[in-house]
Amino acid sequence: MLITPEQLRIHLNPLPTGVQHLQQAATLNSQLRLVIRQIQLGLSVTPLLAANPPLAKLVQQLQTALPNLADRQFSRRKIWLHYPMTAILTHHPPTPFQANVNLGWKQHKPLLFEWGLRTLKLTWIDRLKLWATAEHLRVSPTDCRLVVIKLGESPGRQLYRWDAQAHEHIKQWTCTLLHNASGPPPAPKPLKHNNDGDWLQEILKNIDRVPEVTL
Repeated sequence: MLITPEQLRIHLNPLPTGVQHLQQAATLNSQLRLVIRQIQLGLSVTPLLAANPPLAKLVQQLQTALPNLADRQFSRRKIWLHYPMTAILTHHPPTPFQANVNLGWKQHKPLLFEWGLRTLKLTWIDRLKLWATAEHLRVSPTDCRLVVIKLGESPGRQLYRWDAQAHEHIKQWTCTLLHNASGPPPAPKPLKHNNDGDWLQEILKNIDRVPEVTL
C-alpha cells in the first residue's frame, strides 16, 4: 500500500474537531497551492483573490519571497511544483512512500521549498520529504536542502540542510510509527539551519548560480 504524508498525518495527529483556526489554515494552504499552480499556468486569479483577501495576502507574501514564482519559464526551469518523490520505507512487506515536493536546484543539487501558514521549524513531514527526495534521486542526504517560507503573521524564511543521521532517523521513526498503534515515537532532534537573509535571498532569486555556503 502506498503511504502518503496525509495518511501519516491522520495516524499521528488527527485534526481536532472544532479547532477552527487549524481548519482555516489548512483550507487556506490548500487554496494557495491551487492559486500558485494557476498562476504558473498563466491563468488569471484576480477574481479569486479579490473575493478572498486572506488568500490574496498569502500570495503577495509568497511572491515577495519568491519574486519569479509567477514566471512560467522560471518555474519550469527552476522550481517544479508538486513533483512526486517515491521511495521504499520497508521491503518486507513492500511499503512505498510518496510525497509531492516543490523541487528546485542549486548547483545541480536538490533544493526543496515549503511555504504556507506554518511554523518555521522543521516538521516531520518536511523531514520525510527530504528523505524521499534523497532516496528517489539517489543522491547523498548531505546534497539536499530545504527552504521553509512561513506566511501569515510574522512571516520569515529558514534554510535547512539534511544529513545522513537525520535521514536514517526519520526512516526508522516513520517505520516505528506505522507499526506502533500505542502512539508515535519521540520527535527527531532539530537540524542545523541558517537564516542570513542576503545570501538566502540570492538563492531564491537565482537558484542555480549561487555559490555553496557552509552553514
